[in-house]
Amino acid sequence: MGNAAAKQLDETELGVGTLKQNDGKTIASALVTTAQGTTKIKNKSKTWVQYGEGDDTTLLWSVKHGGMFKYYSIVSDSLGKQVATIITHKKGMTSNTTYVGRSVPSYEGQEQATAEELEKVGLEAGTSLYLFAKIEATRTLTTAKCTYGLVKGKDDETEAMYEGEKLSSLGFRAIFKETTGDKADIVVAKAYMPRFSMSPHMDVASGVDMLAVVTMGYSLVGDESSAGALAGAGVI
Repeated sequence: MGNAAAKQLDETELGVGTLKQNDGKTIASALVTTAQGTTKIKNKSKTWVQYGEGDDTTLLWSVKHGGMFKYYSIVSDSLGKQVATIITHKKGMTSNTTYVGRSVPSYEGQEQATAEELEKVGLEAGTSLYLFAKIEATRTLTTAKCTYGLVKGKDDETEAMYEGEKLSSLGFRAIFKETTGDKADIVVAKAYMPRFSMSPHMDVASGVDMLAVVTMGYSLVGDESSAGALAGAGVI
């Protein structure tokens, strides 16, 4: 089971994503891959960093988890500026719904979260929060799938952007595809746990929202509300 998944992951080639830094479809423009080829990133404590052949790393973003029963995570870029709030909306044994929020509207006329809605997720009254993207995930004992869509209107109207799949494996291995335009079904990222490592790593193609696919990865095993999220995948 694990060997088959490892082989599938190794043999899966990355395509090229379609996102641009300022096309309005990214959580934060600085977190979109622009370099040709593969960008390698990994989790390091409460941060995600870019790395290469040596020991040097470049900070991409940091995460601060909030709430005990009402889970959310505050994401800040390398300069310490808050760029997103990740909210665990619903969480069950076999499914979960996660929202990505920002402090600016995602579309014309969008209303920000009310005081009651903020209270439900554990955020302080007066917080400027607009829903940007929605992630829905379903899980079995060994596999999982999720979708990522941009919020485009009321009543959960979304525009499909990515889909992810956790492969049947003792360790965490997953692939992520873009599902929009003429690049539909092209694999744009791969996630895995290297041998002897307790941190998830990801290979990302050019033109991809790194924060989006990483958040999808967490949704495949639970959510991003705790440092032990990957325990659900049997990897730590």
